[in-house]
Amino acid sequence: MNFFLLLDKDEGSSSFNLIRQLRKLTGIKKIGHGGTLDPFATGLMICAGGQYTRLLKYVEAKDKTYEACIKLGYFSDTGDPEGEIQQGKIREINTKDIEGLPSKVLGERELKLPRHSAIKINGKRAYKYAREGNIIDMPTRLSHIHDFEIIKLEEDHLYYRARVSKGTYIRSLSEYIAELLGCDGYTISLRRTMIGKHRVDEAFKMEELTEDWQNRAIDPAEILVNMPALKISDAHVQDIFCGRKISFQGEEEQEYALFNEALRLIAIGKAREGAIYPQLVFNNEAKA
Repeated sequence: MNFFLLLDKDEGSSSFNLIRQLRKLTGIKKIGHGGTLDPFATGLMICAGGQYTRLLKYVEAKDKTYEACIKLGYFSDTGDPEGEIQQGKIREINTKDIEGLPSKVLGERELKLPRHSAIKINGKRAYKYAREGNIIDMPTRLSHIHDFEIIKLEEDHLYYRARVSKGTYIRSLSEYIAELLGCDGYTISLRRTMIGKHRVDEAFKMEELTEDWQNRAIDPAEILVNMPALKISDAHVQDIFCGRKISFQGEEEQEYALFNEALRLIAIGKAREGAIYPQLVFNNEAKA
């Protein structure tokens, strides 16, 4: 069975554990998700099963919105509560400091990648160097901070909300914000509230899912909302299933979501030289 589900991950559970529970509930082995959340983090995960796992790259590419809290004046070697915490730099934060933050954070920013991450350095995961006690100079990654706002400042806890581009580490963003304030700081809490247009209040807790979990699945058209859609006549559906092109005058190299007359997703196609060429084909009757 092919499906998409919106789940709300609890604190303390790994993303993999959530997938493991979903496999046990559904009996479907081929299940994945569109973006890992660290165990201490909570919030929205978009999970896919069966052939729809091939669409997760479109989920991964979406902007993501987070609500985070920075513990100012302290340093964590992992950038989160799970690491070794040490007291660090602190200064008094005033209203002017807070008001000036958005202009310094918004836009394209080079953020240093966390030492405790799955990024490969010379063919080896960064977290493996960290576990071995080897301190290496971590590279930066260009991130786009689309939206940013301060929620509140309570003593040494700074709460903020940010919408960021693919691949942005909030742990790195929090450290960058603390640095702008002249402090050390780490992410003490984190919640993913949106992926693209999907909101966490639309999601379900794992314990809320039962044998009728299929009724909680969302239409793949909602995942592909930013992709142009085409309805294919039943006469041409078999051509698509057989990997054959069909005539169509579209924008060159543009991807299209192809639906049959019953509005069931059958393929992702690409326009080229007056035709649509199927790229990913889905047999909705197939078992995962």
